[in-house]
Amino acid sequence: MASILRVNTLTDASSNNSVPMATVASGSAKAWSTTSANGETINNSFNIATLTDVGTGQQQHNVTNNFANTNHVPTFSVANSSTRSILSLFK
Repeated sequence: MASILRVNTLTDASSNNSVPMATVASGSAKAWSTTSANGETINNSFNIATLTDVGTGQQQHNVTNNFANTNHVPTFSVANSSTRSILSLFK
C-alpha cells in the first residue's frame, strides 16, 4: 500500500537547513557521479548506471532513469585531474 507525504518544506532535525519542495522536485541534480580520471570506475553516483571510457579525456555516463526530455544542462569539474572527476546533470 502506497503512502503520501504532503509537505511544503523539508528541514533537518535542528531546523537550521531547509529546502522548498519545488527545489527538490525540479531544481536538484537529477544525476551526478564522481569517477576515476581514467574513466574506468564510478566512485559514487546518483542515477548513473554505467561509465564508458570513449577516448582520451572522454567519459560517457549512462543514466539509470531517463530524463523527461533532452533539455538538461551537463556540468563538469575536475577535483584532482590525476585521480577524480565530477559530473552533474541538472534539468
